[in-house]
Amino acid sequence: MTMRNVLNTLLIAVALPLVAQEERPATTDLPPPTEVRHASMSFSTGIHPTFAVTFEGTEERDVERYWKDNLKDISADVSTKKELLASGALLPNISSDTVRVLMKADRPSKKSPHLMVHVAFLTVNGWVGPDSDPSEVEACRQYVYDRSVAFKREVMNAQWQEAEKVLNNLQREYDLLVREHGRMEQQHKKSRDREEEARTDQGRLEDEVKRGREELDAALKAAQDNPGEEATERADKAGKELGKAEKQLEKARDTEVDQRKKAEQLEWDLKQNEEAQKSKQVEIAQQQEAVEALHRKLMNVR
Repeated sequence: MTMRNVLNTLLIAVALPLVAQEERPATTDLPPPTEVRHASMSFSTGIHPTFAVTFEGTEERDVERYWKDNLKDISADVSTKKELLASGALLPNISSDTVRVLMKADRPSKKSPHLMVHVAFLTVNGWVGPDSDPSEVEACRQYVYDRSVAFKREVMNAQWQEAEKVLNNLQREYDLLVREHGRMEQQHKKSRDREEEARTDQGRLEDEVKRGREELDAALKAAQDNPGEEATERADKAGKELGKAEKQLEKARDTEVDQRKKAEQLEWDLKQNEEAQKSKQVEIAQQQEAVEALHRKLMNVR
């Protein structure tokens, strides 16, 4: 390699896209186009020219896993000891002979969201760089571009599917709220009906208690006026009937109070449920927008 070639390889700062991507409408919904640039990277075997792509929000392990999975089926051996190294790779579009491929990811800083992935190719003609045979350069560029776009789509598809899962869970939660609302409405109606029945029963039982007291008073007076076994039995019976009616009246009053409290609690619960439904509908709408935005991005990965 001539000194001019070395200088060209090391000029990362002025690296330019190898091929301009097609024009795309300006919108925050669409991901930026994939650009493959000439660069260089220090590997365990030295500094080599590379074809570099910048990703955002991607982890090194995910990129390495993807490239390893893609290269292992077409390579004699794939190693990840120092960097990803594929030996004896069959890439006929790049070379009729086998190719050695090196891949390494570099992040400017630990907190940086950007990750630059460097891919180097060694053919029988040497390391492929800016001054290599144009057909080799284009073949390497196209290979890195295709793999990078496919990786972006895989990541974006996973994000889209995860967002859909969240949306489905939110919809299920909303459906549960709706069903619970219906169940509480039925319970509320039953409580109000039972409350009304208890009030009706009270009116009837109050009359029974009044009559029972009158009958008991009359029986007691009769027993005083005409003492005897029959008069005593009649007074005992009247007393028992009065006691039974009084217990029933007390139970009806307790039932009215209890059912009224249940109905009032259910009214509060229904209000809370309706508020929860409104909040859940907002969440669903927001998540639906997120799902649609991710799907648009997925459909427009270039």
